[in-house]
Amino acid sequence: MVVGVATGKIKATNRTFKDDWVFAITVQNGKATKIREYIDSQALARASEIDASPGPDPSTPISRSLIPYNSNEGCTTWPD
Repeated sequence: MVVGVATGKIKATNRTFKDDWVFAITVQNGKATKIREYIDSQALARASEIDASPGPDPSTPISRSLIPYNSNEGCTTWPD
């Protein structure tokens, strides 16, 4: 298990984000055979939103969910 955080800025909205993440890595015979990533998709979605109308008070806590991302589904290529 690897726990980390990524920060950045969405160019289209100029908003910053903080994405807490977890990697669950399976290693067999010294090689990574499976990597599952859990990301804070709401942090990225909030930073990507374009202000079209008044939204909720930004000081109101928003529940955060970690969505599993399975790299074995072909979305990410990992080196051999």
